[in-house]
Amino acid sequence: MLAISEYSDTYDVDSQLDDAIDWLKTKQNIDGGFGEGSSTVFETACAFMAILNVEPAYSGLQDALDYLNANQDVDGSFLGEIYSTAVGALALNTSSKDSDGDGVEDMVDNCPEMSNPGQEDNDGDGRTVSVYDAVCLDGTGSYDPNGDDLSYNWSIISKPEGSDAELDNPISDQPCFTADKVGDYVVQLIVNDGELDSEPDTVTISSEGNTAPVAEAGTDQTVAVGENVFLDGIGSLDPDDDPISFTWSIISKPEESLAELDDAAIINPCFTADKVGDYVVQLIVNDGELDSDPDTVVITAKESGVIDIEIDIKPGSCPNPISLKSKGVLPVAILGTEDFHVEAIDLEAILLSREGIEEGIAPIRYSYEDVATPFEGELCGCHDRNGDGYMDLTLKFETQELIEQLELNEVAGETISLTLSGNLKEEDGGNPVAGEDCVWVLKQGN
Repeated sequence: MLAISEYSDTYDVDSQLDDAIDWLKTKQNIDGGFGEGSSTVFETACAFMAILNVEPAYSGLQDALDYLNANQDVDGSFLGEIYSTAVGALALNTSSKDSDGDGVEDMVDNCPEMSNPGQEDNDGDGRTVSVYDAVCLDGTGSYDPNGDDLSYNWSIISKPEGSDAELDNPISDQPCFTADKVGDYVVQLIVNDGELDSEPDTVTISSEGNTAPVAEAGTDQTVAVGENVFLDGIGSLDPDDDPISFTWSIISKPEESLAELDDAAIINPCFTADKVGDYVVQLIVNDGELDSDPDTVVITAKESGVIDIEIDIKPGSCPNPISLKSKGVLPVAILGTEDFHVEAIDLEAILLSREGIEEGIAPIRYSYEDVATPFEGELCGCHDRNGDGYMDLTLKFETQELIEQLELNEVAGETISLTLSGNLKEEDGGNPVAGEDCVWVLKQGN
């Protein structure tokens, strides 16, 4: 633009152009542009649009920039003089588009209020969501006319009674919250360029309509076989505070289990865990119109106490002599049966021990093979039968380590019992296991 002094009062202009020229005379920099410090095309666009003295939006500024880039002279003016510059400014408002349908043309909607207004924010229109929807806001349309970086300060300034809604990151440009109650949520955004705050801008999020209830079947439980299991759906809720009904069902249970719920339509039914294994119980609640998504709880039934197992020291031998001079290994078999599978044994937990001796001894190796049949009779009785068709777990213990650790030299000449202990694997219940068999500790020389 040319200097303001070149403006002549003899121009034949209408009142709107006169107002524009008066404004330009008070705001124009000596370099012909607008803004604080050095002038930019962006600041000049803001100034031109400010002639109309209406509310700004970013899209309008971009239209102004496009116009200026196509039409402005290198000196910052239109046609080299203030009158044409004012005409050019007014030309920014010639668009007939009305994108938002409010009856006001886009360029009027989008004109700024002042040449350097600090920051303006644009966080989008209000919208409607369902209760418990995640709502993500967007403040990336906020801008600073000087191109400064912005910081964001969001806050929920109004929400429905009883709502616990909170923004996950109120200083982010795109924070989120959960609309946990029916009603309106008014969220405010203020941006700052390091010196100036913008005017607050708000967006209203409305949650409405009947919303499906939420089922909560409770926490997983571990019980002993034969125990009664008490379920609890008290954590279930309806976001609209409608009364809810309950529908429970056992959707999975151990083979041969006869477990049934005593009343599937109450908040806290129960059943008896009659077999070892997992019981998966499902809960669905209804508010009179809508079902919840299913929720499940897992009840794990384990054997209570120590599980007795059959063991055979020196399988196929009867009696079970052990020499204090032996340099080999002592085999001990855990015997499988129709009801007990040796593959369930945790190999890392096995110890062979003697009563009165604090520490036991671990095996040095193992193998799976059918080697013996359980003995039916008094402890220390034995037979020499071999396999019975069920898989056994044979463990090998170093004989001299066993003699030293279990102090067998102190019981030379006696028949004593040894105890094999361990645990089932966690996936098989993790219960402790134990079994006994006897050895005849030979005197030296026998």
